Amino acid sequence: MNVSITDSPAPRRRPFLAAVVFFANFYLLVFGLDAVLSIVDDLLQGLAGFEGLWPTRLGVALAVLLLSPLLIAILLFIPQLPKRVFLLLALCAIWGNLIVWPLSVSVTEPLVNVPLTLVQIAVFVLAVFLLRRRTGRLYISVADLPVRTRSLRRTLITIGAIVATIVIAVPVVVAMSFLTLIEQQTGGYLHFSWTGIEVQKAVLVKDDRTVHLVGMMHLGKQQFYRDVFGNIPPGALVLVEGVTDAQGRLRGDRPVGRLAEVLGLDDQVAIQMEWMAESDGNGTGMLEGDADPERRTHIVRADIDVSEFSDSTIRYLSEVGDIYGARSIRDALERFSVLNTQFSEEEAVLAWSEVIDKRNKKLLAVFDDEAPSNPVVIIPWGAAHMPGIEQGLRERGYEIQSRETLNVVEYAQLF
Repeated sequence: MNVSITDSPAPRRRPFLAAVVFFANFYLLVFGLDAVLSIVDDLLQGLAGFEGLWPTRLGVALAVLLLSPLLIAILLFIPQLPKRVFLLLALCAIWGNLIVWPLSVSVTEPLVNVPLTLVQIAVFVLAVFLLRRRTGRLYISVADLPVRTRSLRRTLITIGAIVATIVIAVPVVVAMSFLTLIEQQTGGYLHFSWTGIEVQKAVLVKDDRTVHLVGMMHLGKQQFYRDVFGNIPPGALVLVEGVTDAQGRLRGDRPVGRLAEVLGLDDQVAIQMEWMAESDGNGTGMLEGDADPERRTHIVRADIDVSEFSDSTIRYLSEVGDIYGARSIRDALERFSVLNTQFSEEEAVLAWSEVIDKRNKKLLAVFDDEAPSNPVVIIPWGAAHMPGIEQGLRERGYEIQSRETLNVVEYAQLF
């Protein structure tokens, strides 16, 4: 292919190149803003406990991540743009939001994230330095780009590549961003690996006491739940979750198991209740074939009743229960989309706070009452609860001794 480069840009290329240049400069600006917000937010959260910047930071980070595949597509078909600069930015954004290895990310300890944000700042400074050395400015303009022939064909190819990126890559990035957000909100207690869904088990110690935090999911493979409850050590105190509904405030039946059947999974509640039923009914479960009182598994329900929630949260939980009763994955997605339109942002935030924070507060209160007389405590609660529970234990002087991952289900088992 014969390509000629002239000293002045062709007029018919100016509008298209101007749009591309504007996008590239906009991406550079947003990337830098994301880097600054990230380091400031991590420091404010870690040193002062201030979380006011988190929503803004999250929105900017998501914008950078969504724009990154589009920028890479443009770089492939617009050779005039300085690839070394903008490809470095795009790859850094994807790595920092989706991969991170070998660095680590923590929701409960924001200062752990500082090395990652420093890498992002360093990449931004390097990109600006390279642009200034090339153009003499901190940004790029149309005049800085050489003009190449056969612009119509290149334009059509670029448009096709952009459309393909939007149709294919953007949904993938959105899905991965959503999964990454879930991992961050659960403090890593829920993890989506390349092969399956995993949860984290953490062991915390203080003096002669040991606490096992086991992240759980409502739906999973039966063997996972059997392993969790079957491996509880003799004589341990188990603080189980499970919101009661003494006044019948929740609407209708709770067909949680229906969605589990659709997905080919099992219901945590059913297996947990089966395990608890093996106890003597008074909270002191007996190991099979073992009558030694010192080896009894002491089971305590450390959760609240539905009546302790606000009316809007009770209504929210009723709608969520309908999702678990879906007869197909499509039905579940449709019910979830309807759920988002039925509640205001304030109601959703309140529901999250009550379902997570209020229940964590009750659990920690029960822990304070029961733990002093029990050297080993097992807390198998939902992964979303774990960051708050771990933080509460740390405030009580407990320290992390070890962490391990447990496989909940392989992706191949879902199909």
